[in-house]
Parts: sequence; structure tokens; C-alpha cells
Amino acid sequence: IIIIKRNTFSHFNMMIHSGAKRIALKSDIVFDDEDDDFLRGISLDVDDMYIDGCGHCIDAKNKAHIFNITGRNIVFEDIVFKNAYSKENGGAISIYSSSCSFENCKFANNKTLNYGGAISVGSGSDLKFENCMFESNIAKRASAVYNVNSDLKFSNCKFSNNESDSDEVILSNSLSDITLENCIPKTINIGEYGSNELSDGRFGEDG
Repeated sequence: IIIIKRNTFSHFNMMIHSGAKRIALKSDIVFDDEDDDFLRGISLDVDDMYIDGCGHCIDAKNKAHIFNITGRNIVFEDIVFKNAYSKENGGAISIYSSSCSFENCKFANNKTLNYGGAISVGSGSDLKFENCMFESNIAKRASAVYNVNSDLKFSNCKFSNNESDSDEVILSNSLSDITLENCIPKTINIGEYGSNELSDGRFGEDG
């Protein structure tokens, strides 16, 4: 296990690419004036990684994207992703052809000028969110998550005070499969490149 005590995006990037498969945060990770190389996010392109936030946050200071994820079998636990900013899809995190799970994580005050206030998911991904909170994220569309051709499962998650021009919390397409279990509120505004509502259940090709 690598324990991170220094707290910049640059140092965090070094630890991710150090060869370690388990990382534990002992302080918040905060975007620094010397982190300009990571304005568009840290590239998480390694497989089989576990990152334990230990209750700490990754704070982009309203200046930067946090992650571009292409690695598979990535687990995030007990992390707050906050104050991220992007002009492209996904305020905090962009995910492409990846498999990730987020456990006991929070996405707060992230913003994109495009789609997916907290997260944007590209084709061929498989994501699980358990006991996560999406709060006060902002986007043009899909205030929390924008999804294309990927499967997403949300269990015991909460969505609160997220904002988009079209009021969708999640925006997806008909080739995707979304599962909501025991989430709050029970009815969440889901857009299939339009506007639909989905209560607890599945949203996909047959929905």
C-alpha cells in the first residue's frame, strides 16, 4: 500500500503511476498553482487499482478536471470529489471503456459547460456506485451523470440539488442499461436523449 501524505495533483499522479496497486490518502489532494499540466485531469490508465480516500477529498479548486479513466477494475472508496471544472463532458471524471466501482464516495460542487456535471461515461464501460452522494453538481445537460453505451448500477445513492438546463439528473441512450436500487429520491429524472422519469428499476433497451 502506498500512503500519500503530500497533497498536490502532481504528486498524486506520480503515485498512480508508481506501480502500486493500493493507494491510501492521508490528506486531501488539492489542485495547486504548479499543477497546470493536469488542468484536463489526471490520466488513470492502469488496471486493478484500489484507491482509499480515508474520508479525504480531491479538491480541484474550480480550476481543473480530476480524472480521465481508461483503466479497468478500478475501485474508489470513501473519497469526496469536489470543485472540479471542465469545458468538456464530465465535470470531475471522464470514463472510457473502463470498469469502476465507487463506494461511499461523494461528488459535490462539480461543473461542466457541457454534459455530465459530475461524471461522463463513454462506450464500453461498466460502473457501480454504492452509498454515493451527488450534490450540487452543474451541467448544461445531465447534472450528475452523462452516459453513452455503458451499464451503470446505483445502489443506496442520493441525488440532491444538482442543476442542468434540462433538469435531467442522468442522461443516457437506449443502448445503455441503468439500474437504481434504494436511491433517494425514488423518482429521478432520467433523459434518454430526451426526458423520461424512472423509479426504482431498470432503464435500457427494453425499458
